[in-house]
Amino acid sequence: MTFDCFGTLIDWRHGIRTTGELLFPGRGNDFLAAYIDLEAEVESDGPFRRYRAILSETTRRVATQLGLDLKPDDATALVSTIPYWPPFGDVGAALGALKKAGWKMALLTNCDRDLIAQTQRRLPVAFDAVVTAEDVSAYKPDHAHF
Repeated sequence: MTFDCFGTLIDWRHGIRTTGELLFPGRGNDFLAAYIDLEAEVESDGPFRRYRAILSETTRRVATQLGLDLKPDDATALVSTIPYWPPFGDVGAALGALKKAGWKMALLTNCDRDLIAQTQRRLPVAFDAVVTAEDVSAYKPDHAHF
């Protein structure tokens, strides 16, 4: 059984909104909305880049679009916070039940290997396989993930 990580198991909206709020107090929701609008554009802009570069460049573009002052070192804030984004409340029980029932599980993600390794510590079970964008040099929904 395959799972996308962010948005299925991990609450990425919460993570991005909270990080946006830390960077720009009172603007977390605006940051999230602009991030959602811009990320796919950044992913498809030029040759493949690691996800940490996508996170940082999207953060820069969001700040520009919203007219916010982004300190250069703060562009990597999402890279720093992603390992702490919370799983959805029902994830632990659901994954535990599937594992107990004998299901083999794979995780598909647009994330980098090191970032997903850190994120997996927040999940209650080990996955049998993990396929990252870094592994296949492409972002979902590219067929290389499958």
